[in-house]
Amino acid sequence: MDPDDNRLDMLRESIRLTEEILNGLARSGTEQSQTETESGVVARLTHGRDWRLRYLNHLEKGGQLLNLGDEWSMHHGHDLAIEWGYEAWDENRIGLRCRSCDDWIQLYDVDTGPTAEPTISGLYVEHETHTVLSWRRGAEAGIECVTCGAVEDDGFPLLAAPVSDWFDEVWNG
Repeated sequence: MDPDDNRLDMLRESIRLTEEILNGLARSGTEQSQTETESGVVARLTHGRDWRLRYLNHLEKGGQLLNLGDEWSMHHGHDLAIEWGYEAWDENRIGLRCRSCDDWIQLYDVDTGPTAEPTISGLYVEHETHTVLSWRRGAEAGIECVTCGAVEDDGFPLLAAPVSDWFDEVWNG
């Protein structure tokens, strides 16, 4: 199976599962009053599902996959953390997680062997437990490490990438 087809299938499955969860919460909400916590969960799930539906629609029309700048821009102003995977099968994976959305932005396998080129996973291991933030300046988006002082005096970005034109159209409606 083509990797792009696999991503489309995973995106469709994620949308289906989110809708299943939302339907279950709606049914249980009619049986009892909905708590404030449950309404926050429903809002996050609905936001995520709607974003994935827009993204799937874009991809099915022949659009390009999200690039890193698009992903970082989507989470601008959110609480970001560099963390290790939670599940037993994730124990050798590190990535960027949005605590605000409770969703992984990126997750990479950590290669324990020597590499000729620096990798994103290696960079994340260096900044594990540091406070990071995403930024957007015009057509560029990136991540800076507050702990290392990269933000001070318009310092260096940990990672940076351009934001695509279609992302602006989808995001800004």
